[in-house]
Amino acid sequence: MAETNDQSLSRSSVLVKSDNVLFRIVDDEAIVVHIDTNEVLVLNEVGARVVEIMGKPTSIQDLLAQLISEFDVEMDQLEADIFAHLKELLASGILVAG
Repeated sequence: MAETNDQSLSRSSVLVKSDNVLFRIVDDEAIVVHIDTNEVLVLNEVGARVVEIMGKPTSIQDLLAQLISEFDVEMDQLEADIFAHLKELLASGILVAG
């Protein structure tokens, strides 16, 4: 999907966890390992939930709807935080266009 190559995302963008990524939930965090680069990330509870949801191709709209039902946060704040987080995960190869 061309719209994610320049990390320009919209609510209709569909993303998925890369096949080259392993992750495990430990307590409320996720330990994420990118197999190709050996990069290891530790994600907080929200980040862990994002990677968990993105185990299958999911639109950002559906991701936001799921997260807003699970966390006590305003949609404007959630959307701003999630878009920034998704761009980082795309840049690191943790997520790819679905």
